[in-house]
Amino acid sequence: MEPEKVSEALTEYTIFDNPFMRAVFKDDEDVTQLVLQIILGKDDLIVQEINTEKRLFNSQGKEGIVDVLATDEEGKIYNIEIQNDSSFAQPRRARFYNDLIDTNFLGEGASVDDLPENYVIFITRHDYFGDKEPKYLFQMTNRNDHSHVLEYGVNVVYVNGEYRGNDALGLLMEDFSCKNPNNMHYNKISKKVAKIKCMKEEDAVGMFGPVMDGMLEEQAEKTAIEIAKNMIKRQKYSEEEIAENTNLPLDKVKKIIEEMKEYVAGHVVV
Repeated sequence: MEPEKVSEALTEYTIFDNPFMRAVFKDDEDVTQLVLQIILGKDDLIVQEINTEKRLFNSQGKEGIVDVLATDEEGKIYNIEIQNDSSFAQPRRARFYNDLIDTNFLGEGASVDDLPENYVIFITRHDYFGDKEPKYLFQMTNRNDHSHVLEYGVNVVYVNGEYRGNDALGLLMEDFSCKNPNNMHYNKISKKVAKIKCMKEEDAVGMFGPVMDGMLEEQAEKTAIEIAKNMIKRQKYSEEEIAENTNLPLDKVKKIIEEMKEYVAGHVVV
């Protein structure tokens, strides 16, 4: 990607955008610690180690890549997942991440009593549950009367990225959605964001160029598919004409038609 286009794209990025999120959290214990302290309401939480885009494997060899993985001084594990698309924050994904953490942090020959307490935290751009709560905290309880919490060390948190309350979490979510570091509330975050957005063009290309190329190609294909679907719905274009107008392979067009046969109903000219 051309340097000026990368720089232009950087001005539009927020922390909810995956490539930019990785750059903001990468090797930054201070930013990670601040985010965790605010979300969990624990001002004394101290982060000792952080990894971004960490690859983990479960006992069956299934791979998962976690956005941010942090450990505090008490040995508790925090997996932060920042999701622009809420479809990637379904509860069963939290279950999968918990499995990855347990598999990778219980040493060989260790007792189950040594399993660390862990948190899977989804920060979603939109309110996942739609109840307008700042955050949703989940632990396993007795379903009869919720009188007992099952203390098994697993915590799941959903943070509502749309929340704009006049409190620490509301200000944090505003910063996550903010493009201009000068308008951010938290100094540690605004400094890191400003540093990235003001980096030299050649450095920005090295950090973001390949990722942006992939994102642009993916978006271009999505746009072409939507155009193809609209052409199919109009039922006046041949497969070849759709392929020519969208630059999609003919096999791809045929597959889309097959998937849309309830709309096509045999009326597309072939």
